[in-house]
Amino acid sequence: MAAKTSDDCDKGFADSYMLLKHEDARFFDLLHVLTSRNMSRRRFVESHAEGEVDESFGHRWLIFISILAQKLLQLMAKPLAFFGICVELLINLIALNGGIFYIIFNFIRGNKQLEWCNEAPFYTLGPLTTDIAPGYDHITSAIGAANIGVLGIALLCHVTSKEHLGLPNRDYVKTGVISYKIAAHVADLEKGHPHAQAWDDALSKARFEFRWMDHFALSLDPMTAMSFNDETLPSEGAKTEYQEKASTQVLIALDRHQNRDTYVVAFRGTEPFNADDWCTDIDISWYGIPGVGRMHGGFMKALGLQKNVGWPKEIERDERLPPLAYYVIRDILRKRLSENENAKFIVTGHSLGGALAILFGTVLFLHEETLLLERLEGIYTFGQPRVGDEAYAMYMKQKLKEHSVRYCRFVYCNDIVPRLPYDDKEMMFKHFGICLFFDWRYQLKVLEEEPNKNYFSLWCVIPMTMNAILELIRSFTIAYQNGPHYKEGWLLFAFRVIGVLIPGLPAHGPQDYLNSTLLGPIEKHLKAD
Repeated sequence: MAAKTSDDCDKGFADSYMLLKHEDARFFDLLHVLTSRNMSRRRFVESHAEGEVDESFGHRWLIFISILAQKLLQLMAKPLAFFGICVELLINLIALNGGIFYIIFNFIRGNKQLEWCNEAPFYTLGPLTTDIAPGYDHITSAIGAANIGVLGIALLCHVTSKEHLGLPNRDYVKTGVISYKIAAHVADLEKGHPHAQAWDDALSKARFEFRWMDHFALSLDPMTAMSFNDETLPSEGAKTEYQEKASTQVLIALDRHQNRDTYVVAFRGTEPFNADDWCTDIDISWYGIPGVGRMHGGFMKALGLQKNVGWPKEIERDERLPPLAYYVIRDILRKRLSENENAKFIVTGHSLGGALAILFGTVLFLHEETLLLERLEGIYTFGQPRVGDEAYAMYMKQKLKEHSVRYCRFVYCNDIVPRLPYDDKEMMFKHFGICLFFDWRYQLKVLEEEPNKNYFSLWCVIPMTMNAILELIRSFTIAYQNGPHYKEGWLLFAFRVIGVLIPGLPAHGPQDYLNSTLLGPIEKHLKAD
């Protein structure tokens, strides 16, 4: 394929590449992809592959689907995010009330709250304890709210700092709401509410053990707490230079033991209602790194690939911008491991997070990070998609063996994601390493490649449908067989019903991977290995 020049960035760090720029594609351009083999004329395809890219109809069809899907996702990004908020709100509402029917029951029961509140009013507005602090009414009223909460009030109505002074904006309302959440929590503590005390204890323990990410996650306002935190400590979101958004999320936790400590670096997978995450997954752009091989462009961008320099070992960070994912994680590990000679670390992730986990190890190998590679115990991925081609697979096998790093891919049954992108002549993506394959009964098989490696096969339709039906039946029996901890809710059950029509979709959920590690004989395998 002919090379195209671009003013966007210098890609000299790659010996070959194929980049899809969905923002430059127009409708008729997409149609021409399907009808013309000459891709060099397409403004949204930038390539330097020395004729190695297969321009067959199959390859052009995949390009068409990738770009069209990305354009639709970006178009629907805000509605999708809003829908996600609504879904999460509904799920939380149902969970807090104990079920769908209890929402109606609790609404009706609310009319009788007056009888249960020790003669305290059901609803109050602005219980100010003093009038001497205009501009601080959210504080003075929160003190009163905590007091009446202890006495039995059922509903608190927040007050902003602009009360009696003017109309509040969004930030004033947020501060008022947080103040009243604190008041409600104080009241719950005073009344001996077990959940409130457990929440307090969990955050106190996280603070004492310097588990900052847990500290943030448990707080009333995680974003504000993170913004006040020292810049050298973990941040919730890391920037991707290509998207120019803080979309990559990672948790760094510390597991303390008597003899040694283990840091766990866990990359988050695709957020269901995040358009940027989905675009990362379906972007079939790739880069060829000299001496390494071709790697998935979307995953590399999410980890912190830079437009003009690729993966330099050291960078100058712009303090005005969120950090790049790979570099901030690496710097945190450098600091913590150098301070604790007995500490090790592992890297893990589910779905997109699994791809980022193995790519994180790849860049460590590329940079020859001696300290980190000596302390890296293993990389464990769950439902991980393919990341690179055969040359990349060979490179990783050699480096993993050279540095004695264990790498295990957990694959559950008919999960579709580990079978993508395709391992065929169009895509050329390859898996490598040990595959720990679990069937629908959570029985373990150690394989080199999961069965039905490319998912779409007429011969496998009936077996996959039968598996989906068995998983649906298992939803009713698993709690009786293995205990109430494994009980599946109505949402997961509904998802499994969809799985009968689209086998492999619900199999990608975290629940089955969690069950595989708890119910499968994984511990025996790891000890034997």
